[in-house]
Amino acid sequence: MNDKTVIKAHGKINLALDIIGRRPDGYHEVSMIMQSVSLADELVFEKTDEAGLKLRLGNLPSDDPGEQDTRGRSGMLPVGSDNIIFKAYRALNERYGLGGVECTLTKNIPIAAGMAGGSTDAAATLKALRELFSLDISDSELAEIAVGIGADVPYCLMGGTVLSEGIGEKLTALPALPKCSILLVHPDIPVSTKDVYNAYDRAPHTFHPDIPAIKSCISKGDLKGMCELAGNVLEEATIPMHPEIQEIKNKIKEFAPLLSLMTGSGPTVFGIFDDEAKAREAYIFFKETQYSGEVFLTEPN
Repeated sequence: MNDKTVIKAHGKINLALDIIGRRPDGYHEVSMIMQSVSLADELVFEKTDEAGLKLRLGNLPSDDPGEQDTRGRSGMLPVGSDNIIFKAYRALNERYGLGGVECTLTKNIPIAAGMAGGSTDAAATLKALRELFSLDISDSELAEIAVGIGADVPYCLMGGTVLSEGIGEKLTALPALPKCSILLVHPDIPVSTKDVYNAYDRAPHTFHPDIPAIKSCISKGDLKGMCELAGNVLEEATIPMHPEIQEIKNKIKEFAPLLSLMTGSGPTVFGIFDDEAKAREAYIFFKETQYSGEVFLTEPN
């Protein structure tokens, strides 16, 4: 019997993000094209004799699981029961009566970055616990549980290039992107997802990305065409509150990417390059000038 499992939790970017409307329960109906990237957290799960889940942080100064908050790479990362990893554990424990587990989380994805860093950790937790405890549960059943944990968790279970609709639970796999480099620039500024959506709801809107046309480009392997059509309606809400995001977008454009766009509700900006040398040049610029809080050079996963 396996008493330990190691799993990677990949971050995501939004190649397109549109809001269709708002439901009576407050959730927003969305149409998004999501893409997982090679940047990933690592989670190590080990069975223990103690009941419940204990969470440790593998790459941060403090790994005391009794602390409710520990300074992460950017922002505050809860390591107590508020962490979404605990929510994923509880969701399975209520159904299957799991044993004790210790999780060591090595956090590489920036926190509160619009990259589903928490959701992907939760999805990895669901998959790891299914393996660790040999749970008889299908992928579709796991996805149903994931919806109750968070809107992006079902996508993070799936990964790759995916059309996400509804509140994030309706997923359609798309062909993989052609080879490209993805620059991630995460400014050290706090962005409240709730505030962004509230600002979006209050403002008039004229722009909506053409999701069917973007899907068509992806199906044909037309990376350039996809990038020309890509868009994120939440930029209209986030950028007025945080103009630094537009400055980063403009700076990335100086290195001739196919696309420079904010992901999610921000603040991370990504650039897609079909020229690896240009992508590395941009990466070095942001690293050496410390233009932003964190910079990564990744690729589609």
